[in-house]
Amino acid sequence: MFPKTFSIFIVLMWLAICDSFNQQTKRKNSTTTVNCNNPIKYDYCALNMIPLTNDFMIKRLSSSSSMQINDIDELCRKILLNEKCLRNYAENCMKSEARQTLSVMLYSVSRLNRKICSKQKRKQTTLTMMICLKKNPGFYQNILLKNLTETLYRISLEKRQKLKFPMICCNSYRMKESMIGEMIKNCPNNRQAQNELNIWIDSYSGDLFNLICGDYTEDSDKCETLPSIQSISTTTMMMIDNNKKLKWKSFIMVLVDLLNNLQ
Repeated sequence: MFPKTFSIFIVLMWLAICDSFNQQTKRKNSTTTVNCNNPIKYDYCALNMIPLTNDFMIKRLSSSSSMQINDIDELCRKILLNEKCLRNYAENCMKSEARQTLSVMLYSVSRLNRKICSKQKRKQTTLTMMICLKKNPGFYQNILLKNLTETLYRISLEKRQKLKFPMICCNSYRMKESMIGEMIKNCPNNRQAQNELNIWIDSYSGDLFNLICGDYTEDSDKCETLPSIQSISTTTMMMIDNNKKLKWKSFIMVLVDLLNNLQ
């Protein structure tokens, strides 16, 4: 998908970042006790370190009361706590390959979360975007809490191994397009909110996608050449629909498993 030497360089660069990140985390959390047999807890942490899948923000977006800047302050407090929770899990419970994959994603998430929460002006921009999201919160939650997770489970069952990376990337681009389109429909004149949502989506996924997507970029037409994701059994579909028998609800954790199970 891209030149081999460039691929090796990029991977080595990221592994160096991840190793450094993990060592810092290990030092910071050396006194923390982690129960590795409680995946539900860490699934919750993965969901709640992303503002758009954070329980507190979901409730605020769905409530009838107007949003205020103190809601963003509370959101920041909660997402930073859940970042720490997932770092603890990665460092203490995951095998090396999976830990490195999750570290790349944590690096991207942490970088944006700190940008959102470090300055009052950026918090105000976040509030402006959230007010637009509040006009149809179920649409975004359905994509991030159901459609994306379901799609990644479908891709994990795909037998054509070489298509998995492109399928991850291209389906994510489609979901991004849907989310931005809904934002434009609900807030057609609010370019600030539209741009902020675009920045969020790109920032959370960009570093990983730079590693895995190759020629299947958002601007290329290669995604149009991909076959559709193969259908899966009714039993598996029922598992996905009720989301009770699946290991993870967080799309981040599903993606980590998917990438590390590639043959």
